[in-house]
Amino acid sequence: MTTSFPLAVLEIDGPSLSLRIRPRMMARLFDTQTLTVAPAEVDVVFPCRARLRWPAIGIRCHGQPPSYLVTMNDDRSTVLSLIAAAGFPVEWKERRFSYA
Repeated sequence: MTTSFPLAVLEIDGPSLSLRIRPRMMARLFDTQTLTVAPAEVDVVFPCRARLRWPAIGIRCHGQPPSYLVTMNDDRSTVLSLIAAAGFPVEWKERRFSYA
C-alpha cells in the first residue's frame, strides 16, 4: 500500500498502528485494505523517499512487502518518534523506496 495525505490516515492507538485510505470509495477503487499491526508484527518502520523524491515512511511487516505513507512535508522525524514511542521498531536511516 502506498498512500499520501489527504488520501491516507495513520493512527497510533496504544499498541496498534493502522494505515488506511480514505475516502472508502478510493480504497475500494484501488482494492486496498486497512493495515493494522502490533509492534510484534513489524520488522521495521523507516524513512524513505518515494517517487519524485517525496518524503515517505515505510512499514515492513514480517514476510510482506512494505507499505508506504507519502508525506506532504518532511515531518517524518516527528511521526517516526511517535511510532517509536508506541513500541514499534524504528530505523532512522533513510532506505530506498521498493515494492520488494
